[in-house]
Amino acid sequence: MSRSRFVLVSTLCLVLFSVVFIAAPAHALGPRAVRLLVGGGWMGQSYNYKDIQLLDPDRKFWLTGGVSLEVGVFGDSPLDLEVGALYFQKGMQFDVKEYDEFDTYIGTATLDPKAKYLSFPVLLRYTFGRSTISPYIVAGPTFEVMVDHDDFEIFDEMDSANLGLQVGVGAELGNIGASLRYVRDLNTPYNQPAGATLESVVNDGVLALVTIKLWGR
Repeated sequence: MSRSRFVLVSTLCLVLFSVVFIAAPAHALGPRAVRLLVGGGWMGQSYNYKDIQLLDPDRKFWLTGGVSLEVGVFGDSPLDLEVGALYFQKGMQFDVKEYDEFDTYIGTATLDPKAKYLSFPVLLRYTFGRSTISPYIVAGPTFEVMVDHDDFEIFDEMDSANLGLQVGVGAELGNIGASLRYVRDLNTPYNQPAGATLESVVNDGVLALVTIKLWGR
């Protein structure tokens, strides 16, 4: 996604949530629950090289964790706003051939370079009934900031911030719940150097989370 499209999508997302708040009655807005999120994710990176097919290194499992705040938008309506902060890693795993000083093949080595991110999801959450078991769906944009990365050239050529998407399903039983969410870049965070054959990099994956309600109903 070009920078102009990135700005457009970001603006549309901000407008969407601004409309939700403006349309909601003032007395209806308010915190509903605070949750701790812990779990892991199977994240991967895809590389699109010029004139050749997309290359997909193996996905890698990373631990993740964070917190979220659920805000009621229309009183007791099943539609809420979920905002949060989540730490997770992006990267890949692949094998490279190794040679000695005489160019003799000696085996393969597995590399798993990673970048560390803080993700700030802003999601609409729809709960199907608030009873003993409360299933729900969530969807919305995420704003992500790279806070650290391994010594790997591709990470040096990536934007430190980018826009993503998160969609998922979950359910709660009392204060404990579980959620499965798909995450993906909406823009390519890769800044293509002049003459490079690599055109774009896309991060995506699945997060499996256990949710623990710290406060709320």
